[in-house]
Amino acid sequence: MGNTLDTLEPKEVYRFFKEISAIPRPSHHTEKISAYLEHFGLERGLYTRRDDLGNVVIKKEASEGFKDKEPVILQGHMDMVAVKTPDSAVDPYKDGLDLQVEDGYLYAKGTSLGGDDGIAVAFMLALLDGGYELPKLECIFTVEEEVGMDGALGLDMSDIEGKELINIDSEVEGILTLGCAGGIRLNGKFKLEKEDTYSGKITKINISGLKGGHSGIMIHLGRANSHKLMGRVLKVLENEGVDYRLVSIEGGEKDNAIANNTTVKLVIKAGEDKLQDIIRKCEDAFKKEYEGIEDSIKVNVSSQEAEDTVYYNKATAKRIVDFLNIVPDGVIKMSEDLPDMVETSLNIGTIVMEDDYIVTDQLLRSNAKAGKKEILDAVSKCIQDVGAESVVFGDCPNWEYRKDSPLREKMVRIFKEEYGYEPKLEVVHAGLECGIFCDKKEDLDPVSIGPNILDIHTVKEKLDIESVNRTWKYLLKILQDVEG
Repeated sequence: MGNTLDTLEPKEVYRFFKEISAIPRPSHHTEKISAYLEHFGLERGLYTRRDDLGNVVIKKEASEGFKDKEPVILQGHMDMVAVKTPDSAVDPYKDGLDLQVEDGYLYAKGTSLGGDDGIAVAFMLALLDGGYELPKLECIFTVEEEVGMDGALGLDMSDIEGKELINIDSEVEGILTLGCAGGIRLNGKFKLEKEDTYSGKITKINISGLKGGHSGIMIHLGRANSHKLMGRVLKVLENEGVDYRLVSIEGGEKDNAIANNTTVKLVIKAGEDKLQDIIRKCEDAFKKEYEGIEDSIKVNVSSQEAEDTVYYNKATAKRIVDFLNIVPDGVIKMSEDLPDMVETSLNIGTIVMEDDYIVTDQLLRSNAKAGKKEILDAVSKCIQDVGAESVVFGDCPNWEYRKDSPLREKMVRIFKEEYGYEPKLEVVHAGLECGIFCDKKEDLDPVSIGPNILDIHTVKEKLDIESVNRTWKYLLKILQDVEG
């Protein structure tokens, strides 16, 4: 890690960000960071609770001048989306991150940074550790937010006293988030039916070069989904008389990331002479269709020798190819009430070969309960129509906008005092744990904020250093306010 990191302000925040970045914390691999947080609280004699899921709650009593103030809940998640470049020597599942500072930004060399949501963890630790005059703090650190919000769903909030909740899981400074979409996950399971064992040449087709990105806050940008493109390529092969059998199909990073890479392996029975021409035409068509949106689409084809390769019959390929061509993807409906806001969307995040199935993982989002049910029914029917089965899980409630919010009024007032202009108030088309907390605790008053974090969930993720400093000062002003 570069020495310049130690000179950044606020020093206390970056000190803890550096410490947690040395601990691998991908989703489903949060045992070490959870233990670190528990040790942090117990070492300082603070009320500390770690549950069976790995969630951690740490409380700090009010300073003398804030004894009459209500407790404030601060919340963020400890897990991160861990991705890396092909040439990176860092394994984010085993190694600490290689933090670098450049041109006013903090990033991790060769991997994602985990600013989402490591900055929340660092903020809360700095507040719990420092000698600030503050009201009682109830800090909630959750697990598995990036893969279904299972930590928040399983959190016991019976010992949480406060009603004002500041969630630090937004990525644009100057925006107060006041509501979010609900989400539900749906797996499609496509039965693999073996045909034969083949010794010889395997054809590999790979779609890459796409931007990907967060499937909620970036879905309106119209970026291509590599799975949908691959479905189209395979359909063209079929229509052009190329007789193939499927060996494998895989791709995507997470169900909440727009798929940017898909690979299939095929056995070509007939029509191989047409393959190169078809692939070039598909690539040209995709580049024209996504001109100005996706500038680096690549459709590559290569061959490799393989011995005793199992492949699957035409029915297997037909099920997955038909599904990829008929299932909706991206923005489904825009809001009728809020300008430029996506109301309902769908993302096909990952495709994997698992046991005797091809499994597709879809994330459905909607700011309306009816919209979520509508798209769930539509996707379920697509799966059913091609002869596959579906599994529904991870149903998270939406967070409805509160017309009466004392916390929002206070935060707007302080923002204007600190920044000299009005903050933007918005409801986002992304999942935030606030919806789950509101469902668990009556009369909860949440607002979500955060510093500028660019290209989250990708290897290009970077944290705006000055924005972190401003957001930290803003958060302190909110907590130390005596008017509200």
